[in-house]
Amino acid sequence: MRFVLLLGSVLSSIFLSVPDLQRSDLASKEIFLAYIYYSRPNMSCAACEMFNKNISELQRYIPVKKINFFEEPRLGSSFYTFLFPSFVVRDEGRSYHLPVDDYADLEAIVREKRWREFKVTRRWMDVDSYFIKVYSVANHVFFALMQRSYKVIDVIPGWIVSLGFSGAIAYMLYCICIIFVVPGEKEKRE
Repeated sequence: MRFVLLLGSVLSSIFLSVPDLQRSDLASKEIFLAYIYYSRPNMSCAACEMFNKNISELQRYIPVKKINFFEEPRLGSSFYTFLFPSFVVRDEGRSYHLPVDDYADLEAIVREKRWREFKVTRRWMDVDSYFIKVYSVANHVFFALMQRSYKVIDVIPGWIVSLGFSGAIAYMLYCICIIFVVPGEKEKRE
């Protein structure tokens, strides 16, 4: 049991050694792999946890920079991805999204420098475009409100939430019935 705990602490410290992505890195012409994952308190992404164990090994082939979408939704939204984990190679100012499902595929692509075989992100959708800058600010506001709502919903008991949804559904059904029933009654009276 102690061995498992020791192994877990070693792996987490290795993951922490991977540098965080900074906004200034996006303007850089240097090649790097952006690792976008999602982790928040009381919730974990199983696929992200799997990649967290091995992602630091890719530093042998390419510089890796990580970003937690939960902590940095504005910067994470710049990559226009909402599937986690996501991998984006920045090469000469262009972005290449790598659709991989396991670490072996990712390692093969990076080791053999095959990211240019994948579709490059369009210029107007790339991380330094004006559209994405506006889009990422809007997403930052949206996700900030969502994060605040998580805190509120976590405090409210489940039966109150169910009662609220039941009331809303009952009101919608009532309104639908009124729409279809009332015009028929008026026609009968005339």
